[in-house]
Amino acid sequence: MTTHRAAPNIITMLRLFTLALSTFICMMTPVELLLLNHLDKPWQWIPFAALGALAAANVWVWRCPSDGIIRWYRASMGLLVLIGVMGVGFHLRQNYQLGLESTPEAMGWDRVLETLKGAAPALAPGLFVQLGALGLIFTYRHPALQTGALGDTLQARGALDVLEQFR
Repeated sequence: MTTHRAAPNIITMLRLFTLALSTFICMMTPVELLLLNHLDKPWQWIPFAALGALAAANVWVWRCPSDGIIRWYRASMGLLVLIGVMGVGFHLRQNYQLGLESTPEAMGWDRVLETLKGAAPALAPGLFVQLGALGLIFTYRHPALQTGALGDTLQARGALDVLEQFR
């Protein structure tokens, strides 16, 4: 006799995917930053610290999803978005200042293009905005935030329980 397993809740699987993708990015981005020698000044270590903290937070929220931890995780994602926006600003400012020194005669659209194409990749810190968005997607209608109701049994269980069903 064949037994049929219940299909895992798609929302739980997508939530797990966003967390896994975020963690993968947290592991790969420092490698790229090291290859780019993103170590010269103290503020260049901010991405390393933010990525390490995010990887730890991802594991924590995956293993212990509670109301308080999910809310803390949301706040952390907001901070990550802020770090990304500030990083884009720092990169643009650095490129603008270098452009003023190298080609002071550039004006208007030429100055804008020079700032965007400068030595510091202007939009690279936007990765942190994307990571913050992934984290916020993970927390959207998270079952741990539902007070008084557990919701769907499969959805209320942790991601490890979902993975156990595939054994």
